Amino acid sequence: MTPQQYLVFDKKGIIGEAICEKLALKSLTVFVSQKQPKLDEVVLVPYNNGSPSIPGYTYSHIFVVDDGTIATVYLDEFLEKAKKDNAGLTFITNLADASSFYKKIKGSLGWAKIIIVGDIIGNNTYPMIICNAIKFGKIVLENEGLSKTYPVFLDDVAKGIIATEEDNSATSIFYLFPKHPPTELSLAQMIQKANPMVQIDFAKNPKKEQELKISLHGKYLLPDNYPLKKKIRDLNMESLVEGSHTTNFGERDSSTPIKSGLGMTVGMKLFLVLFVLFIMPFVLTLALSLLGFVTLGHTKTAIEKGDMANAQKSAFIAKTFFSLAKKSSTLLLAEGKLVGQEKNIENTVIKNISLGYELSQMVISITDGSKVLSEVFAGRSINPQSDFAKGVKDLKNAITIFRQIEARGELPSDVRVKIKSVDNLIKIAENTIGHAPSIFGLSGKKVYLILFQNNMELRPGGGFIGSYGLLTFDTGKIVDFSIHDVYDADGQLKGHVEPPFPIRRHLKIPHLYLRDSNFDIDFAKGASASAILLNAETGQMVDGVIGIDVSFVRGILEAIGPVYVPDYNETVTSSNLYELTQAHAEKNFFPGSRQKKEFLRSLFTAMQSKLLTNSDLSYLKVAKSVDESISQKHLLLAFSDKYMQDLFTVNNWSSSLWDNRKEDDAIVNDFLGINEANLGVNKANYFVKRNVYHNIRIKEDGIVTGEIKIDYANTSNKWPRGDYVNYLRIILPLNTTILSVSFDGISQDIIPAITDPLIYEAKKFVKPVGLEIERYEQSGKTIYGFLMDVKAGKSKKVKIEYDLFQSIPLGSQPFSYNLQIFKQPGIDSYPYSFSISYPKSLKIINGLSSSSLDIATDKELKIDFAQKN
Repeated sequence: MTPQQYLVFDKKGIIGEAICEKLALKSLTVFVSQKQPKLDEVVLVPYNNGSPSIPGYTYSHIFVVDDGTIATVYLDEFLEKAKKDNAGLTFITNLADASSFYKKIKGSLGWAKIIIVGDIIGNNTYPMIICNAIKFGKIVLENEGLSKTYPVFLDDVAKGIIATEEDNSATSIFYLFPKHPPTELSLAQMIQKANPMVQIDFAKNPKKEQELKISLHGKYLLPDNYPLKKKIRDLNMESLVEGSHTTNFGERDSSTPIKSGLGMTVGMKLFLVLFVLFIMPFVLTLALSLLGFVTLGHTKTAIEKGDMANAQKSAFIAKTFFSLAKKSSTLLLAEGKLVGQEKNIENTVIKNISLGYELSQMVISITDGSKVLSEVFAGRSINPQSDFAKGVKDLKNAITIFRQIEARGELPSDVRVKIKSVDNLIKIAENTIGHAPSIFGLSGKKVYLILFQNNMELRPGGGFIGSYGLLTFDTGKIVDFSIHDVYDADGQLKGHVEPPFPIRRHLKIPHLYLRDSNFDIDFAKGASASAILLNAETGQMVDGVIGIDVSFVRGILEAIGPVYVPDYNETVTSSNLYELTQAHAEKNFFPGSRQKKEFLRSLFTAMQSKLLTNSDLSYLKVAKSVDESISQKHLLLAFSDKYMQDLFTVNNWSSSLWDNRKEDDAIVNDFLGINEANLGVNKANYFVKRNVYHNIRIKEDGIVTGEIKIDYANTSNKWPRGDYVNYLRIILPLNTTILSVSFDGISQDIIPAITDPLIYEAKKFVKPVGLEIERYEQSGKTIYGFLMDVKAGKSKKVKIEYDLFQSIPLGSQPFSYNLQIFKQPGIDSYPYSFSISYPKSLKIINGLSSSSLDIATDKELKIDFAQKN
């Protein structure tokens, strides 16, 4: 079951804190408020001045306490977030504002609930009647005291609000005040019974407002016999009255004299007063903040060098400087108010100090969390569950602070650039950190299949699977990491698993094995096939699949530098990785031989050792390399847990064909994916260059046609290079029709591919004349596939013309052309040129009619059209 996470949003924090105290006992709770909660289990997101942001976790329920701005400013944000997370949403407002609040959000409410709260009693918060009794020992009632009151105790408010989460009725309005409200006189008499010293008096006030009438047809959450009398008696009013006369802690009694220094002249005293009151706050604040930012600069340098210990120390020192600067700036702000410069000081000095403090805290949280988690992963933690929870909480806090600063647009430019380079990693952490205990085996052992995909022999999911690994986590610790030759597993397959048509027909392999299991264009689907085949071959079940290719390893080597592999007396670099891997893999190779897996195991052991022991490494470079590999699809992840997989699918971390674009008559949703599979049993595609030209034409009648040109150049000459035998698949929008295919300007006779093995494996089968094209549909796309080759040392031009199913109603209404380009895993990058032609009656109001891109990641192009006047 997915763990629940709650968001409680309350600027003042009175109700929010009470809710958090209840929720934190059973699940993770994020609290956005100006108030510091008492519980350490609650993740606090400080509510700063300006526009607060919604922390970017995934929530099961969101509670929002109205501060007068929710309905007019932030309503859409909360509705959108709740819809995105499929979360419950509850708005909490007070009785006085209930009618106007409901009118403002009526029609936007959706599935959300509104709870209307009466006059709160508790946590030093009381209705005016009780306040007067506490402060003055006297209650003055206007107009005979017959007006209604709506008292409710804070603890009952919190219980009632949480109870509505389980309410599955159609009710959307709830009341948290007595169904039979007492009059002011009745309430005053209850107070007097609790403390007979309280006096009751009456005064005339003809302008007294009429009592509030509620007619929103809601459901009362308090019982009909709400024990108000007993609760007020239990307040111990007498002690509250006595306590109101005590002096607040830290205040000096005005009768205590202040002693002055002896022997001071009037001038010296005057100078000292001026210095202390006016000059010292400015100098001290400036000096402390400057020291804070200098130390923060040392922190940044330490992080870039990978010296996390010194980064943590510097961050602590910087935070201390900023904390002291905050205190000294209080007096500076008061001085600024006297001379009319309060806003300027707030917008410059105070703002920068707060930013420095937040950045320091962010680094401290990152280093603290990373240190604790590394101890868990290494198996050095005495209490892994507790330490893991602390590490996760620290990282959550760091992400929250980062998102707040980012939302305010206050990230320093150099920090913003570096953060942007690891944005995928931050998003992954942000979206999955609540599920980290499950991912890393805190709730039970987790085993992950790692596919080592050699993209020098390209396959649809990234590359030929020559080896695989098994990575095991137990209570957060990596307890096992083993590498195996894929033929060890494939040799154990019993029974028949039908392979994809191109594998069976063109490679003449009658069964599907693990080595060919990543043939699906959608990596997540291919990963599922890999997991099933591993289980069928070895009996091993896994909780997820991780795909890595040679480009991923090469990127890590570029970040950490050359790695010496003592077992083979080899120094591996990013430039010789491929040659050395192939040399050790192919030399005297036969299915089941050990040299390939042994070299990989030795290489990864040496890389791991360097990452853990070399203090000069830049972990930012390593993180950047991993981030690029995720976006460029050299590192792919898939999970057996559907909820987790959905997170990775929608964020494009699994190379899925999932498409979230909305369908609309005024939008043409085009799609282009070019997917290749090297079926030549060689490494020819490593030496293949490709250029893609994509031309779209909108005809006068609104029909949209497309033309794809792919220019291949094969620079190889002999094995393991040789001819590039390519099963090429073109991914297009649903119901798209291919009109023609030509090779080097020669049009091909298109015929449907013969995919039935009973036909093409028959002894008398004669291959038909023409280009056989396979056509099928998947995930809302139409896919065409055919076999082609590019001879060694030669080039070939492929041109495909197609007709989109969707046409454009050319009229007065504007419309958009939206193209998604789906990049294949395993391919590093290729140049892509786009152009669109359209009738003279149209004009482009947004976007470009032509563009040139480097396709290293998925891309999206959007062009908006309108009729000319």
